[in-house]
Amino acid sequence: MLPIALLPERGSTYALNVDTAFWIIFYLSLVFFVIINVALIVFIIKYRRKPEDEEPGAPISHNTKLEIIWTIIPTILLFVIFWFGYRAYAKVKWPDKKPRLEIKITARQWGWTAEYPDGKKIITGTIKDNRAITEKDFPPIIFVPAGEPVQLLLTSTDVIHSFYVPAFRSKYDAIPGRYTKIWFQAKKPGEYPVFCTEYCGKWHSRMPAKVIALPPKKFDRFINIPVDKFNSTLANMPLDSIYAVLNLSDKEFEEWSGAQEKLLASLTPAERGKLLAQKLCVSCHSLDGSPGIGPTWKGLFGHEVELADGRKVVADENYLRESILDPQAKVVKGFQPVMPSFQGQLTEEQIMDIIEFIKTLK
Repeated sequence: MLPIALLPERGSTYALNVDTAFWIIFYLSLVFFVIINVALIVFIIKYRRKPEDEEPGAPISHNTKLEIIWTIIPTILLFVIFWFGYRAYAKVKWPDKKPRLEIKITARQWGWTAEYPDGKKIITGTIKDNRAITEKDFPPIIFVPAGEPVQLLLTSTDVIHSFYVPAFRSKYDAIPGRYTKIWFQAKKPGEYPVFCTEYCGKWHSRMPAKVIALPPKKFDRFINIPVDKFNSTLANMPLDSIYAVLNLSDKEFEEWSGAQEKLLASLTPAERGKLLAQKLCVSCHSLDGSPGIGPTWKGLFGHEVELADGRKVVADENYLRESILDPQAKVVKGFQPVMPSFQGQLTEEQIMDIIEFIKTLK
């Protein structure tokens, strides 16, 4: 029972292989730790120098039998560790069968972006306060089918991050300027926390996310949600709202699709921009004038902004658009150039919606 208590539930098909290698190394290390330290204590007590021991003892050269034993046994144990370690590595590295789909994961300071082959996108933000993180703070980053292999294509926009799903025993670095791959197959439906395990700056520990493994039928429903409807509505909604859509009957789903079109059409650009901003932007940019990682949005539009290089520009539509797509081009004085680019992550319509929302913050 002890090993199970120390590690999270095995949620992937290769978690057992990884755990087997881990526990073999753990127990071998524990056994030899005890043997060596017990022997050390015995030798310290038994062979300590006594007051009458003024002459050195007889010289000891070697013991051939003992030396053979302590060479052969560790060699055998090293081959055992190598074998179980290689088996685990092979399982993690090479899928048992071709993955059903490949999802691109882009890391940034401090959050994740997932993009599906059909264009669906999910973006997580950052928790920038000192309260304890609870399970409710883990937003979904990817939805995957339980019982089927899925491959992730990892990269980063700034520094090295690491995508880690403890229950799957899956961990791989997301490196700027290159792609790395990792795969997994969730054994059963459920919600599995995701962490960054490569120190990436101030809010490294505050970028939680969650992998949602869905039953096959519900995942098919997820895949069949139109891209524009998902990106404009569901991607910005709580997980319970997504579950509600996935649990609809076929007839209800058709009605929901029509209702979403009407709802989207009824919102003003500023209202749509507010939904996007609440998910993507407010963790760094305040709306009330209070200081943050980035400049506040209150009273920003139409006013003069002083840049780090001493220039002054007016925060108009072109400035705001450029700041979203190329944030390093004009860095505001007093702030660090830490904002990631949203190039390719937002449509022109979504960028204009955010700008329209900023205009309302007088």
